[in-house]
Amino acid sequence: TEAAGYRASSAGVVLGADWFASDEVMAGLAFSWINSASVGQGVMAGSTTRVGSYQLTAYSVWRPDWADQKLSIEGQLGFGYNHFDQRRTIAFLGARANANYGGEQYLGKVTVGYDLPTTADFTLTPQISLRAVRMTNHGYQERDAGAANMAVDALATKALTQELGLKVDTRIDTVLGRLFPDLRVFWVHDYLNGPIATTGNLAGVAFASTTGRPNADGLGLALGATVEQSDGFKLRLEYNGELRRDYQGHSGVLRASWDF
Repeated sequence: TEAAGYRASSAGVVLGADWFASDEVMAGLAFSWINSASVGQGVMAGSTTRVGSYQLTAYSVWRPDWADQKLSIEGQLGFGYNHFDQRRTIAFLGARANANYGGEQYLGKVTVGYDLPTTADFTLTPQISLRAVRMTNHGYQERDAGAANMAVDALATKALTQELGLKVDTRIDTVLGRLFPDLRVFWVHDYLNGPIATTGNLAGVAFASTTGRPNADGLGLALGATVEQSDGFKLRLEYNGELRRDYQGHSGVLRASWDF
């Protein structure tokens, strides 16, 4: 059967440090904690899933001198652990089944861009990226709903996503410091877009359900601005949006950094 939709929100904190190995190479390490909540829609109204996600990500940027540092190659590798706190409402029984379980996620991403020469005081950069993600959820047994408790099997999902677009950025001197606004618009495409199958057992009877993924193609938009002061302090505000048929994703990030 087809699963119902959901509405999700998240908030968290990211801490990291960058190391400039040379004029060509920058590397860094970041730790993130994100708390997410999703609420079921339609027949799943009243059901919720909360996720605490902890991830460690290593990243690097290479701008080779032989390309006048106009070529950029960025890489990311990440590992994360997710803890799920799930509540499933069973309206006709007036019951609620509860479950707690864990899972892991693995991420790799490569982005290639090239700064094109322009006559105005801005930079135009075509970019292409490829991101691979594997997520695993442990199997679990529900409780507190008697015979309506489900035993759900372990689940593994994969995603392979391409982004192709343009980035525009410039520099403006202000009383607060140097301002670096940027805009990125891109086409996003998922190569692995089949439904996700969940299997398990309910009252001794095996079951299977499928959850459809968003449309394979969509439009991405990223808008950001960085204020850089003479003492090495930087403050950046970002917005990221993704629009697909029957799906919208929006996020905002406030980032502070210090050079030392």
